[in-house]
Amino acid sequence: MRPSETLPWCPWPHVAALGFRQFLLRGLDNVRGQWNLITMARNVKLVAFASAA
Repeated sequence: MRPSETLPWCPWPHVAALGFRQFLLRGLDNVRGQWNLITMARNVKLVAFASAA
């Protein structure tokens, strides 16, 4: 895949379900920080649903 191509679907549907579509920050360190927050939110959501069941 060329870098200029975009995917018509999100390869991580659980991340898209949280409303994430694109990174809001610039720079690799900032993107890593934002990605960590997104994955933490997903993990908290999974734990909350698992404990409720």
